[in-house]
Amino acid sequence: MERQRKIAALKLLIILKRRRAFLRKYWVRPTWTERADDSEFFTAMKHVKNGDESLFYMYYRMSPDTFDMLHGLVRKELTKDKCPSREPISSGERLALTLRFLSSGMLVRDAAMAFRVGIETARNVISETCTVLWEVLSPGYMKGCS
Repeated sequence: MERQRKIAALKLLIILKRRRAFLRKYWVRPTWTERADDSEFFTAMKHVKNGDESLFYMYYRMSPDTFDMLHGLVRKELTKDKCPSREPISSGERLALTLRFLSSGMLVRDAAMAFRVGIETARNVISETCTVLWEVLSPGYMKGCS
């Protein structure tokens, strides 16, 4: 009987240790808090959008005017509520991240690093933005089946 108690206690310790291992270390990784200084959206995009249209086209597969028009169509659906503890990812940044990912064929991990967000965050942003793009653009730009 004593042996079974020891085994049960050991199993409980293992379960608790595993559960503790999955707890997040950070709500927002300290590296990502400087996103406004280092992110591709805030650095490269601002420069190429205002100066080098061909480079912008190479990056996002559309002109800056088309990007602005598309952003205007989806801005409301992509805007997240502000939270007191952290700044949400802007609708423009969400759209740019998704377009960069789709146009380049890069890995989600690489897109996350370029835009200075977490991998899971990038994955969620891309998924949500693609859904919004489909919902907004399909009625007016996609022909239905006859």
